[in-house]
Amino acid sequence: MTSKYGVPGLKYAMDLNGYYGGPPRLPLIPPTPEAKREIEEAFRDLKG
Repeated sequence: MTSKYGVPGLKYAMDLNGYYGGPPRLPLIPPTPEAKREIEEAFRDLKG
């Protein structure tokens, strides 16, 4: 995730899997809705 979406993508992936990723600090911005969908798809089978 970090190579494509950086720290914001990693934080979002953590949130999806029950960990606290939290919002990215400025100047970084949260992932776009399209990026969120792609991250959700990538982690769909990893949820416990």
